Amino acid sequence: MLIFVPRERSSAVLIVRWIAVVVMMAGLWVFATRIAFLQRAVATSGMIEGYEARSQISHQAKSYITLFRYTTSDNRTLHIREANATADHAPLRPEGTAIHVLYDPADPHHAVEDRWSALWTVPSMLLSLATLLLLSASFRFRSPYVERALAR
Repeated sequence: MLIFVPRERSSAVLIVRWIAVVVMMAGLWVFATRIAFLQRAVATSGMIEGYEARSQISHQAKSYITLFRYTTSDNRTLHIREANATADHAPLRPEGTAIHVLYDPADPHHAVEDRWSALWTVPSMLLSLATLLLLSASFRFRSPYVERALAR
């Protein structure tokens, strides 16, 4: 069984806390920009046109960027390269697959596929990392067995 013990304030703990605050602010900023985008976004249908392979630094692994097209409310067809790359495997969806797209009518080239991972992965990861950093800087984990051994 683990217990939480408040940690003493050392310079390393303060540095970790400041890093956590910076990461949390970045996560909240990304989260707020996503919310603002969703409030003004227009939904439409689109289609996957293909994938662009990119070599990683090691040149052994590849990532794939999705290329898709969609039509705006004023009947303009736009072709977009999605910024979020899939990991080091071949794309799972074939070309020609219908997708849902969200775009900003003020800037139609700002568009994303309407799926959770495209919208929320980055803010979720940043906020989770900040939370873990804050917890690790606030508590140290000790087992009662360790406490007894240290007390001797």
